[in-house]
Amino acid sequence: MADRSNAERTAPDAAASAGRRRILSRFTLRHRLLLLTAVALLPAFVIVVANSLSSRALRSAEVDTYAVKMTEVVQNEVVRGLTAAATMMIAMGRSEIVGHHDAATCQSYTDAIRRDLVTIMDIAVADEAGHVYCHSGSSSDQALDAGLADLKAAKPGQLVVGGYAQSAGGPALPIGLAQTGPDGKVEGYILLEVGMAELVDQVTAATKGLKGTRTTVTDRSGIVLLRLPAGGAQPGQAAPDYIQRFIHADSPGTTRMNNPQGVPQVIGYRPVSAGLPIATVFELPEGPVMAPIDQAVLINSLIALAGAGVAFLLAWVIGGVFIQRPVDLLHRAISARRSGNRLARTGLAADASEFGVIGGSVDDLFDDLDRREALQKQAEEQRDLYAREVQHRVKNLLAIIQVIARQTLARPDASPEVRTFESRIGSIIRVHTKSLAHEDLAGDVAGLVRDSIAPFVGTAADRIDAAGPPVRLRSKAASALAMALHELATNAVKYGGLSTEEGRIEVRWALEDGRFQFSWLEKGGPPVTAPSQTGFGTVLISRVLQAETRGQVSTEFRPEGLAFDLTAAAADLVVGDPTTQA
Repeated sequence: MADRSNAERTAPDAAASAGRRRILSRFTLRHRLLLLTAVALLPAFVIVVANSLSSRALRSAEVDTYAVKMTEVVQNEVVRGLTAAATMMIAMGRSEIVGHHDAATCQSYTDAIRRDLVTIMDIAVADEAGHVYCHSGSSSDQALDAGLADLKAAKPGQLVVGGYAQSAGGPALPIGLAQTGPDGKVEGYILLEVGMAELVDQVTAATKGLKGTRTTVTDRSGIVLLRLPAGGAQPGQAAPDYIQRFIHADSPGTTRMNNPQGVPQVIGYRPVSAGLPIATVFELPEGPVMAPIDQAVLINSLIALAGAGVAFLLAWVIGGVFIQRPVDLLHRAISARRSGNRLARTGLAADASEFGVIGGSVDDLFDDLDRREALQKQAEEQRDLYAREVQHRVKNLLAIIQVIARQTLARPDASPEVRTFESRIGSIIRVHTKSLAHEDLAGDVAGLVRDSIAPFVGTAADRIDAAGPPVRLRSKAASALAMALHELATNAVKYGGLSTEEGRIEVRWALEDGRFQFSWLEKGGPPVTAPSQTGFGTVLISRVLQAETRGQVSTEFRPEGLAFDLTAAAADLVVGDPTTQA
């Protein structure tokens, strides 16, 4: 079970490994160089992306800080105005004009202050009981009573800031202060309404040059005190819903959201607090402030892509010069060598790279092959010389045998057997001469079959049924086929189709689809059984014939007779164009 489990786990791993090898095998060295370039450039791209993200995050943090800072600037301007008003109220409370509760003198005094300070929209002074004895401005008695009620409810000496108020000069912010004596008791009340005009000027100056920004200041109830630039909710109206959510937030902060027009923006807010019931919201469009960073990121990305393109182009060119060219030289040299060009060399031996080592080894191999071929050619020439000598001696020997037989058996009543013997000796001489001839053309197949079998059939040539198209064989192939036919005929005379009077031999050859096909089939002889051991003749036929023809040889011992077949490429055997001889 354990072996089976291991095999089940190994099979998918082997399949995956084979798949990876198939994929990698499709990459040339030039492609692999490009892949290596891509891997080398990957850290650079990671750095560019990381720097871009870091720069954007840093810029985003700076924008957040700036948005909150602007709310602080606006609120500080409000505080500055309120502080100035509070200081003036304290000074008024300490003056004798207010302290004596002289209505006429107080009225003249407050009118002068209001006339000199354009930001003061309304001034009212009341005694310790809350009765107003001098008033300069247009506030209603109801508004004054409400302000005095807030002052009475507050801690003595504490500056009280009210909500939005509409004065003759525009939006105003009511503030009040209870005047106390040395003993801490309340001696009177002073109410002011501070106009927003100066604050508008100050906020406008602070946000000058910031296109698309908007500043909103509200009271604790969410009523707009000022909104710059003007648009949407006006002073005295409730702030928009997306502003209301920030008025009573827990602490100052920033957020990102789309405004009612769908424009992404950064919003800095500073909510109301116990000491200052004023909320400030600063809206900053995100696009313009992030545009420089986005543009820098785009430029850096384009530069990185351009650099990568140049790197890939250089890698492709360098790969063509230093990789593809040596590979092509190696391939051309090997292809030329296979085509028979003995002078083909890579020419890379002087190259100091690894291709030079390979090219030098290939050139050395070609040199070694040339030396071996020269030695082999020399050995073949020596062998042919010996074969000619043997041929000459065998021919002479056969001629002597023929002469001796003619002289010994020469008489008028010589029997047919004597004439058959002489004919066979003559046939052997002719076949032997042809089989060892050095001409490129040793004869056609028909003549080779006829001459090879004739010594064994004598005058009974009709026992051989040979048929096939005119085919001319090369000398080595013809010699090998002649030896095979001689061996086949010898075995046929001894054991096969020629060993009985009824026996016959059928020989066929043909050229089909660029292949030379030759068959030998014995019929009418004694029953055939496969030998227990392969004889020398069979080994001679198979090995020599296969070596010389580069074909396939088969021998089959059929009950009705021996069957021999040869199939080989016609280009290796036939002289001339095989297609014209079929």
